[in-house]
Amino acid sequence: MSTIIYQPYTYLIGWSAYNLWYYGCEFATVSKIANPNNLWNTYFTSSTYVLDVRKKHGEPDIVQVRHVFNNVDDCVKWEKKVLSRMNVLNDDRWLNKNIYGSIVQDEAVRRKISVAKKGKKHTDESKHKMSVSRKGKKHSEETKRKMSATRKGKKRGPYKCSRKSPSD
Repeated sequence: MSTIIYQPYTYLIGWSAYNLWYYGCEFATVSKIANPNNLWNTYFTSSTYVLDVRKKHGEPDIVQVRHVFNNVDDCVKWEKKVLSRMNVLNDDRWLNKNIYGSIVQDEAVRRKISVAKKGKKHTDESKHKMSVSRKGKKHSEETKRKMSATRKGKKRGPYKCSRKSPSD
C-alpha cells in the first residue's frame, strides 16, 4: 500500500455546456488525506449544489487541480481570495453559495426565514445552551472595535440593580 502525501489543494470543476462552475478546496484536517490525486477519484466535494448538478447533468467535463499548498491556512486563504475576486456569490454561473461564513440567500429564502422567526422567542433552554456555547470565547480586537462603533452615540437605558448598597 502506498502512502498518500498530505497536500491541500484548490480545484475547479465545471459543466461547460451549461456554464456552471464550482471552485473549492480539499484540506481534510482530521483524516490528513487531502491530495490532488483524490479529485474526482475519491473526493467529489462536499457541496450539495454540486451533487444536485451531477444528478441533473451528469459528471463535469472540466476537473482541474488549480493550486497545491503545504498547509491548510494558505489553501483556505487562497480559496477565499479567488472566490471573492470572482464575486461568486453574485454570479449565477457559480455553484458556490458561501465564502467561509459569508452566505448568500435568495429573496425567497430570506422571506421564509423572517416569517418563520417573526414573534418567536428563544426558550430558556435555548438561551442557556447559547450562553454555554459562548463561555470562555474571547472577541478579537477587530470585533470589539466593531461592537464599540455600533454603540457610539446611543443612549443607555435605565438599568435595575439588584445589589443592595452598603448603607442598607
